[in-house]
Amino acid sequence: MTARTRIKEQSPVLGEEKACLLGLLAGDGGVYRRNPNEGGSHVNVFVGLDRQMGEVCVSLFDRVYGIEAQIKELRPGQSRRTQVNYLVTCFSQDLVDDILSVAPFGTMDWRIPSAVVEGNLSLQGSWLSGFFEADGGVILITDNGDRRVSATSANLTGIKQVVSLLKGMDIEVGGSTRKANIEKNTRESRQITITNRDNIEKFASWVGFCSSKKINKLREVIDSYAQDDDSTFKSFLESRLSGKNVPESIPLAGIKDEEALKVFLSQRSAKGHRDHRGDKVR
Repeated sequence: MTARTRIKEQSPVLGEEKACLLGLLAGDGGVYRRNPNEGGSHVNVFVGLDRQMGEVCVSLFDRVYGIEAQIKELRPGQSRRTQVNYLVTCFSQDLVDDILSVAPFGTMDWRIPSAVVEGNLSLQGSWLSGFFEADGGVILITDNGDRRVSATSANLTGIKQVVSLLKGMDIEVGGSTRKANIEKNTRESRQITITNRDNIEKFASWVGFCSSKKINKLREVIDSYAQDDDSTFKSFLESRLSGKNVPESIPLAGIKDEEALKVFLSQRSAKGHRDHRGDKVR
């Protein structure tokens, strides 16, 4: 495959699949202009241990640009790796030129494309889906009920743009700053976190993930809230049947009729099980 591999004609309007791909590149990718003697211009997306995510990237390069990307194995021992990791690589000068015409890229230089910032929520969600897939994750710790979606970046300007998009979706975002560590050769970085049921459900509806692994984990988090509802309902009925006062910790105690409560809780549980936009692999 030569460095001048042609891409298919691009629409002047940024589409959702392309936005998702650009989010992946911002999160954990690289865009390199090189002459043929240096190996040729190319694009990399690091997908870690998840080969299935690598296949998603290959499919996106094909659907968006009509060119073939390769999945490269990074064997244990390279860069102190203990397991096989995967890197998606695509060589094409035309590809690099097009991507860099949309937005700047690089660990400290990437920015959200203006077309995304000014676009609708669906387009913004697609870019964010790629970014969180590459640079974020979702956590569920059942012992302490910890549920959160998070992402970390050393690009403090770029991560501020991410927070701004999320707030535009009415998603509350927390965060913390990690100081640079000279001994470990790490830069200052910013971690953002999304917690609480309402915020995580909005994230699932508007953003989501690209890989089945993270999609399933996010679905597991959403389902765990419905299980909490079941536990609340059980505690309510046990209290009523035993003749005890309903504990103040149960937020639905004001509903006196058991049948009405059943209907209310069934609707609330259904909300946690609805089909989310994030369940789609775009």
